[in-house]
Amino acid sequence: MKIFQNVIKYSLRLKRGESVFIFADNESRDYTIQLYNELLENGNVTFLVWNDIPFNNMLIETKNKNIDSKLYDIIEKSIENCDAAIMLDNNIEDYSDYNSDDVIMFKNNYYLKIFQRIMKFKKWVYLRYPSEKLANLFNLSYDEHLKLLVDVNNFNYNKLYKKAEKLKNLLDKTEEIRILGKDTDLTFTKNNINSVICCGNINLPDGEVYTAPNKFSVNGKIYFDVDSYFRGKIYKDIKLTVKNGKIIKFSCNLPEELNKILQSDEGASYFGEFAFGLNPYITKNYNDNLFNEKMVRTIHLAIGCAHADSPNGNVSIIHWDLIKTMYENCSIYFDGQLIYKDGEFILPELKDIYEV
Repeated sequence: MKIFQNVIKYSLRLKRGESVFIFADNESRDYTIQLYNELLENGNVTFLVWNDIPFNNMLIETKNKNIDSKLYDIIEKSIENCDAAIMLDNNIEDYSDYNSDDVIMFKNNYYLKIFQRIMKFKKWVYLRYPSEKLANLFNLSYDEHLKLLVDVNNFNYNKLYKKAEKLKNLLDKTEEIRILGKDTDLTFTKNNINSVICCGNINLPDGEVYTAPNKFSVNGKIYFDVDSYFRGKIYKDIKLTVKNGKIIKFSCNLPEELNKILQSDEGASYFGEFAFGLNPYITKNYNDNLFNEKMVRTIHLAIGCAHADSPNGNVSIIHWDLIKTMYENCSIYFDGQLIYKDGEFILPELKDIYEV
């Protein structure tokens, strides 16, 4: 399958003999077995751990963080012996039968620790796999869902990378960014924070350039008009007011749930990422942040933890991308210069960035 070869040869650049850690939803079994076989044929030693929902439920019911932590410690020893990592996940979970504090304790001491450890690899990739549940979340038929996965995963990421380099270079030189739009006037600085190109080497689907704001520099207000699926719920019309980096006021369709997320820890009410979505095959909301954050003609800011390769000092168990379309009545200024207006970069060197 072409996508597996893209993962092996392009995303992870795996050499024969290198070892790979896979953390996969148990519902992805058939898909993961195909991937496992391709890795074996490529000469890779592969260690697989299933992210099994019934197993997770039993761990949640024990309410014993020592068991969760000990299980992670055992798995971590195997992870440390691997050269690369793959995570397969459909981001659909239903823990509504359980106390949310018990779920969070389990995630913090087991599931999220595995995910965060995977992100520390120099070579890792996070995948969606075909599923009826995901097709339903996307409001697509299963066949439409399959076609979308093929389109977003198999196009020429290398060509997009070359165009994205120009945006990265501009971001690296920029000190202050201002975003204007409906219910939006947000300003922040990013002095000396690295910008990173993601074009098929970390996520599939992929296609973004991200950086981070200086933690305490964000001021103003912003309206995120793209629905956001997080922890089993869909959040709509999120509006945030920010002072000296911290979210001090908010509204959405689920205010109590949003407040709980923002109170997860100290870093959850600060921002850890700012990015441009660049994938030309993702043009609308699919209720899935891995897709939506790559949506063409959008930006996103993530509340919570910053990426290790563009650090701003913010640490949190949360990393939640909130997406804003930039199609109309929107503009972005870099150091006082207008660089983006109504869905288009206006600088000559960036005008064709969406044409892949």
